Amino acid sequence: MSQGFRLRIVAGTDMIDGRVGPTSEDVRREAQRRLSLAGYGTMYARQLATGGRVPNSIAFLRMQIEFVAETLAELEPIPEDFRSDEYWPNQA
Repeated sequence: MSQGFRLRIVAGTDMIDGRVGPTSEDVRREAQRRLSLAGYGTMYARQLATGGRVPNSIAFLRMQIEFVAETLAELEPIPEDFRSDEYWPNQA
């Protein structure tokens, strides 16, 4: 006699708190990564230490990155390709 088995579908690692896809925290981490690549943290620390200013181009880039991050984080759902350069300002 065969015994019945109960099967349950288990979500992958992309499901957190019942939600599938990127989270606003993922977007914030991407923004922080881009700011770090631009050297903003180093320049800001230098500003605090010396009283010199963060260059306007970097300060403006920070403002743009924060705007994009806030806008993307508020979308429902957040696009899967939110890390794409198409969403973010150029760091040139």
